[in-house]
Amino acid sequence: MDFSIPYYFNIAPNIDDTLTLRYIEKRGLLLENELRYMNDWSHNMLSLGYLSGDDKLDGENRWLAGFNHQAHPVIAGKARLISLK
Repeated sequence: MDFSIPYYFNIAPNIDDTLTLRYIEKRGLLLENELRYMNDWSHNMLSLGYLSGDDKLDGENRWLAGFNHQAHPVIAGKARLISLK
């Protein structure tokens, strides 16, 4: 069984957050979070995940972190796309 419940938070017109509680039968409880910040020239996303030590297969704590940044700066009148992952 794999069951998840997402909670969406609209913090501001350009900032939102999604917290997801996910239960995986053979792994336990997984907490996932995705924070997005957007403005006129960039889009940023921070993703975090944590699986508690209740993992029934190996019993270890696991975590994951990721950051995605995309910017559209204007250089000499021309927009350029820059992406960092």
